[in-house]
Amino acid sequence: MYDVKTAARLGTMVEDLKREKDISRDVKKFYEKIQFPGRRPMEQDSLIFLRKFSKLTDSLTDTNHTVRVLDAGCGTGNTSLALAAQFKNVQFVGIDISSTSINTAKKSAREKNLSNVRFCEWNLLDLFRDEKKFNIILCFGVLHHTAQMHKVINNLYTALEPNGTLFLWVYGKHGRYFHSLNVELLSILLSASQDKGNHIDLTREFILKTQD
Repeated sequence: MYDVKTAARLGTMVEDLKREKDISRDVKKFYEKIQFPGRRPMEQDSLIFLRKFSKLTDSLTDTNHTVRVLDAGCGTGNTSLALAAQFKNVQFVGIDISSTSINTAKKSAREKNLSNVRFCEWNLLDLFRDEKKFNIILCFGVLHHTAQMHKVINNLYTALEPNGTLFLWVYGKHGRYFHSLNVELLSILLSASQDKGNHIDLTREFILKTQD
């Protein structure tokens, strides 16, 4: 017979498991309907990451073994596909909870004739076991969709080689809002004519264009 404290702990565990299932179900349902990310040009933060990724894979390639990369929460596979096309000697695995997104990623890989990337449906709250551990794990904009972020991080750590590298990107307080504003501002500035020297008019145009 359980004492009060043990019963309370068991009750909390049951609630946590139910919450995990509910959130996972809702996230899966949402992304089965709305696939993300869509196709968009590479931005500054992507270029910064690419520079670091390239240096890291170069250093790992010198060790004479195949570099393995896990894209955890890959969505439609944009990141894995772009990297696989550029780094042909690196093996990529993309996993995501959305079967629709995974099917899109698989189709894109076939269309691009990429043999160094594969995709499978997976919930990050479950430990992902592959034939070998990964040298690099990417987890971009995913943690906030999970019921227990610490559990996901522990699972990723388990899948990572002892000296491996985890690239973790999370949303700030306002998500990508300020980033989007900066992109819009740069777009307006670049499209402005050379004789447009009135900063007040330019600021006014920016505000009007970003109100929608």
